[in-house]
Amino acid sequence: MAKQLTTESRDKLKKLIPMLASDKDGEVMAAVGAIKRTLQSNESDFHDLAAKLSKQQRQTIPLAIVPDITINGEAATADNLKKWVIAFNKMQKENNDLKEKVDNLQVEIDELEEANENEPVIDIKPIKPLSHKIVEEAFERMGSIIVLLFVLWLCIK
Repeated sequence: MAKQLTTESRDKLKKLIPMLASDKDGEVMAAVGAIKRTLQSNESDFHDLAAKLSKQQRQTIPLAIVPDITINGEAATADNLKKWVIAFNKMQKENNDLKEKVDNLQVEIDELEEANENEPVIDIKPIKPLSHKIVEEAFERMGSIIVLLFVLWLCIK
């Protein structure tokens, strides 16, 4: 399949095709050769050109109507617009792929939650905090020291 014609090639063809109506056979032959070379430089031929001309014309807005359009600092030429449309379509496909992955992950989450609901609940006894035991043991060990300090304080007074 032939590549899309570049803007330069289309502009060149627009100038060459009217030359086919010349009264001079030499000019017509030169125009045919130039058209053929232009098409070949885009990996196209006359069949591709005829197919392009026979396609239903799309309604387009010429960029000349709104001059100085830039997107991300690049002029909005026909070639750039094609490039951006291709990039947009690629990103849209990637976005759809990501949406599909998210949906698959949500299904997995739902399955895991459902499986978790069906499992029996294990009876777990509450664990008592150990802080009161630690405080009691500290007072038991320090009690004799406190009593000794209290007695010493009384003697000094």
